[in-house]
Amino acid sequence: MILPPDFINRMNHQLPPNEVDDFFAALQTAAPISVRYNTCKTPEPPLNPTLPVLWCDNAYYLPKRPLFTADPLFHAGVYYVQEASSMFVAEALQQTTNLSEPLTVLDLCAAPGGKSTLLAAMLSPQSMLIANEIVRTRANILAENLVKWGLDNTYVCCNTPNDFEPLSQLFDVVLVDAPCSGEGMFRRGDVAINEWSLHNVTMCATRQQQILPIAAQLLKPGGILIYTTCTYAQTENEDNALWLIDNTDHNLQSVQLQLQPQWGITQTQCQSRQQQTVFGYRFYPHKLQGEGFFMSVFKKPSIPENGDDYPATYANNKSAKNKKQKNANNSLLLSKTYLPQMPNYVAQPEQYEYVLLDTEIHAIPKPNYALWLNMRQHLYFLKQGIHLGTVKQNGIIPAHDLALSISHAPTLPTLPVTYEQAIAFLRKTDFDLPPNAPIGWCMVSYQNVALGWIKVLPNGRANNYYPPHWRIRMEL
Repeated sequence: MILPPDFINRMNHQLPPNEVDDFFAALQTAAPISVRYNTCKTPEPPLNPTLPVLWCDNAYYLPKRPLFTADPLFHAGVYYVQEASSMFVAEALQQTTNLSEPLTVLDLCAAPGGKSTLLAAMLSPQSMLIANEIVRTRANILAENLVKWGLDNTYVCCNTPNDFEPLSQLFDVVLVDAPCSGEGMFRRGDVAINEWSLHNVTMCATRQQQILPIAAQLLKPGGILIYTTCTYAQTENEDNALWLIDNTDHNLQSVQLQLQPQWGITQTQCQSRQQQTVFGYRFYPHKLQGEGFFMSVFKKPSIPENGDDYPATYANNKSAKNKKQKNANNSLLLSKTYLPQMPNYVAQPEQYEYVLLDTEIHAIPKPNYALWLNMRQHLYFLKQGIHLGTVKQNGIIPAHDLALSISHAPTLPTLPVTYEQAIAFLRKTDFDLPPNAPIGWCMVSYQNVALGWIKVLPNGRANNYYPPHWRIRMEL
């Protein structure tokens, strides 16, 4: 690996002298491979785990990188391949938030979805996770990964941070995994190295300063802001944590997290102009099994320092719920024509409100419904609750989301397949059906986990409904 000279020079000055050689030596080694498995889809860790990730449950390292594309369980959302350092979000959330309560959580810069699936796995069923990505192509990948994860209280939108401003003080937790210069990803390939420059570091720091005040405004009183980057640059890390304290009027308080010595995480401390100690947490590859990562955590006071009340939040602004809007919302509800069929699709049908958006049926968890109605006036959603299916003249075509949801009805017809058949299905190629395949819609299942839908025809053939843009294209 040939590192940029300006990066080498800066790290020579930034690190303690006795750590410099170890740091650069670590960058010349292979990055560790870590995964986190979905306990809602499997009780046991798949693959061949070695050591656990110390700061995250249900996560572990692999001895070597397998070909994930060739594993049907990867496509089914049984596990997510995630960089270990970034899983520290789990520990930060556990230390700062009561996870047994219903929470409204925003992952503001969420693609490709590792931290979103982590948040979703930790939240209570009554909670609501909004995962946002501004770039549409990346937002599509984010939606795909959350569909695979299979939880019904997750929502994906494609919006700018400014689009969220009407939703002031709506969220208990806001995660900002900020766009950054990517120094922590240098071991992952040449792209991050080739795109790096001192100018890009400065440009990223400026962009982060545009996002952070909006994120702080979105917090409820007492809410938690988690700020992360995958860079070593102080300009993007500690300097921006200080900037948030010193240059915004949200009176945020830096939160000190409790660390275990065996984790190898480096705590940093800086003094703000108000003489507040601002804590940061750095992950260096020569001190732990993980990539370069930074985190700083903040809490919004429950009561403003001046003693005044916070302005009313959008969610509690009853003037927004006028008669016209109420009628519009009611018109979304699924008609009685299709409503009796819903127990055929979801396991606990009484827990949802069912809406028809154009020709698409979605099941929205009842604890999320009022907030979702408010949010959809401002946000463009790509995933909302469970997409159950599409209304056609001859009935309902079940959606791929439904098959991958952990909440689908256990009575739905299922077709168990072998590994070879599963790969053929994921490639959207034909495979021989077992003689007992039921006629009609069937969920293809591999090792008791659903992969998607086929429609078995009376002539013994079947139509494959796996999403074309998700299919395996690699030669295996």
